[in-house]
Amino acid sequence: VLLANRTPAKAQALAEELGCACGTNEQVASICDFIFLGVKPQMMEDMLDELAPVLESRAESRPFVLVSMAAGLSMHQIRQMAGSGYPIIRMMP
Repeated sequence: VLLANRTPAKAQALAEELGCACGTNEQVASICDFIFLGVKPQMMEDMLDELAPVLESRAESRPFVLVSMAAGLSMHQIRQMAGSGYPIIRMMP
């Protein structure tokens, strides 16, 4: 498990509490098999814009799955933001 947060101190504190690692969004996008997108819907597009080059560069060499927890965003909308061809799972808590 590799945690990332826009506030690195929050990710570090949670990682220490859970006994896992923390990194950046780009690191998560480049190495994780399941990438959980736990951001507010209005923040999703900006985050995926930053990650799109990383996701595109690894799409063929190392498959991954995007898992969205963002309420109100359809899989189609997430696919448009992230790029096509990636498996997407949409889950609600």
